[in-house]
Amino acid sequence: MENKTKMMDDPEVIQRGLRKIRRAKRIIAALFIGFIPVAILSAAVSETTKIHFMVFIGVYFALVMITDFYLGLTSTCPRCNELYYWRMTGIGYRNFFTKRCLNCGLELDEK
Repeated sequence: MENKTKMMDDPEVIQRGLRKIRRAKRIIAALFIGFIPVAILSAAVSETTKIHFMVFIGVYFALVMITDFYLGLTSTCPRCNELYYWRMTGIGYRNFFTKRCLNCGLELDEK
């Protein structure tokens, strides 16, 4: 039990965990920002019908949502070992744009 508590307070372990969370945020941000160029490109490619465009955009949006939920459910706080972006007490809520753990308050940019 003491070893687990020590590992949660180890600055190196915390920094490694925060780097993983930052990487997940960059992936989701890239997917969101990439939506507009992908939409323009798919509209240009599918010049025959709008159905191809709508299907492609739907698949891209589904990919973004699946990736978002996967990264949100696998990003655990290195300090409290709970989900970083999800708070499960009460009715529970999720905030992917937060810069601090919703459970223990560990800041993403903490040194």
